[in-house]
Amino acid sequence: MADFTVRIELRGASWEIYNELHEKMAAIGFYRKIIGDDRITYQLPDGEYVGLSDKSVFDLRQQVHSIARTLNIDPHVFVTQSMCWSWVLPKA
Repeated sequence: MADFTVRIELRGASWEIYNELHEKMAAIGFYRKIIGDDRITYQLPDGEYVGLSDKSVFDLRQQVHSIARTLNIDPHVFVTQSMCWSWVLPKA
């Protein structure tokens, strides 16, 4: 299993649609919060998710894009396999 960061933009979507996206992403193990080495939970920017997957970055991108397409006609999706993170984010 590898760590991934996923960014999704649903152009013109309402908050209700984004909430549906959050639920669909949580169903595949991707969340909007990250836990730091300090054990504090931080909130990721809107449309950004982190999670674990055994898929390749390409296969995960296809899966995420398919999910996003159920909510938006032209979603923008960016997937990276992550080795480490560094951030300045608000506490969740």
